Amino acid sequence: MPVVHHILLYGCEVPGSDDDAWECGDMTSLQASSSPPSDQYKHAPVCGEGSKQSILYAWAMDAPKLQLPPNVGIQQPKKAGVYLLTSVDGEVGVRGTTHMEVACVMQEDRVIHPFAFRRVLSGYRIRDGVWTEIGRKDPRLPEVVIP
Repeated sequence: MPVVHHILLYGCEVPGSDDDAWECGDMTSLQASSSPPSDQYKHAPVCGEGSKQSILYAWAMDAPKLQLPPNVGIQQPKKAGVYLLTSVDGEVGVRGTTHMEVACVMQEDRVIHPFAFRRVLSGYRIRDGVWTEIGRKDPRLPEVVIP
């Protein structure tokens, strides 16, 4: 039975495709994917070229449903509408250990504020061979994020 691990709602100035649905490049990069690409949908980014994307809502791991009061909604600050993004990258087996290591090189002088750890158990900064933990959370906990 297919299970949704997390759902992200994005706002964009321009969508990444004019199709009704597509494989989103940000989450299912063909180069990084451990799964074979699907022939069912075209591969395209979440938002169109030069279009800034904003996370409007994120849900993960059995978090309660979002129940807004009557006549209240999530403001969509962009023009393109709201698209649903899901990811099926990687597979976490039942009662086993799974390692999915991801590393990013950041060439900027910025402070990193980790949040919404989803499947990640911990985050580290590696500088001159020294590992410094910058965040840790149990990804099995329910989680809802409204930026």
